[in-house]
Amino acid sequence: MKKKKLHSNIPTKYAGIEFRSRTEARWAALYDLLGWSWTYEPLDYNGWIPDFLINDSLLVEIKPIIFFEPDIDVIQWDCEYPVMLSGIKPNLIADNMVSFGWDFEGDNYMLKERYSKTFGVLFDYGLSLFNSDWKDLINDLHNKEFCYNYSHINMLYREASNKVKWKRK
Repeated sequence: MKKKKLHSNIPTKYAGIEFRSRTEARWAALYDLLGWSWTYEPLDYNGWIPDFLINDSLLVEIKPIIFFEPDIDVIQWDCEYPVMLSGIKPNLIADNMVSFGWDFEGDNYMLKERYSKTFGVLFDYGLSLFNSDWKDLINDLHNKEFCYNYSHINMLYREASNKVKWKRK
């Protein structure tokens, strides 16, 4: 039996780029709010064109899913970058931890917020595989001491959604 798609693709323009879906445009807006550089459909790997390259360090494929599905129709592509599979939005996992997607074994890419403990100021956001050495693929750091704030990320996600919603002409 064929699975029903959660969302139909609605081509959406954001930042001067015509995205194939509103979900892709929403992720681009969220990456902007996080201060990450991104390139839309950056490379062609023999027919597979990843949706994003983030900070020249991580490829992202967006799928209309909520949680990781081991039987999802995705190939483990052979390329020079790690690949993250993302669904329609960031997910709260546990203890206020935020997942931005998965590797192909289902391990979570966790969002990390780096703060100054002295001043309580946010420096930047990063991503690490949950069961790894906590290497930050965005900022190239190795540090387990990060805070997670799902309510803050959820607010940014809502703001990204507002940036790409349909507007009457």
